[in-house]
Amino acid sequence: MNRSFHSYSKVLAFFLGWTSLIFGIGCASKTLVSRTSPAAPDNSGIAPLESILQKTPWRLDIRFQLAQLYETQDDFELQYDLWARTLQMGDKNADDFLWEKDGPPPESPSRSIPSHLQGSIDHYLDLKTEETTARALRLSKLGATYFPGRRSFERSRALCYSRRGDPEAAVRCLLRLLQKDPQDVTTLQMMGDVLEKAGKRKGARIYRRKAEKLSEPAREGEEKNGVILTY
Repeated sequence: MNRSFHSYSKVLAFFLGWTSLIFGIGCASKTLVSRTSPAAPDNSGIAPLESILQKTPWRLDIRFQLAQLYETQDDFELQYDLWARTLQMGDKNADDFLWEKDGPPPESPSRSIPSHLQGSIDHYLDLKTEETTARALRLSKLGATYFPGRRSFERSRALCYSRRGDPEAAVRCLLRLLQKDPQDVTTLQMMGDVLEKAGKRKGARIYRRKAEKLSEPAREGEEKNGVILTY
């Protein structure tokens, strides 16, 4: 009985020893592979641009390229942070921006920055989803903060609010524009659309009539020159 038990114990110990050895070799090989395997290559082109921007943070052309790449890679938070930093830098030291090595930007940053930013906003608005509308709204607020005189940012905010079912906020954005320019035809038309969507048809008709009356002289003048304006 004792001999049988000892024999069984030896066999079991031998088996467990080999099992542990094989398992250990497997784990070691996996660890070795994980340590020696190269990282996945960055095919987006983002890393080289980020490296350039770290060395020369005032390169406006690199900032525009990175903003576009972040958008393409669907990394909105990085894109938003980049735009926020760019606007902060341009708010006080726009003349310090560079373009391609040491040359000045071909266009004034006060024009090119809001124009490129609006391009990102329009991209998200065109997608027409809840998430992209929220992104467009955040960027519109950012643009309106640093460029309060740029009408497109307030209009974009109004459109976002309207899509999210907040016509009151949309109306406030448009009223701010109309206080500055009561004859802004595009804003009047947008006001009519927002009110119509909110079920306020009477108010919508009032604003649309104003827009039509203001656009008639311009349309007549264009028709005389062989061009018909459409809104």
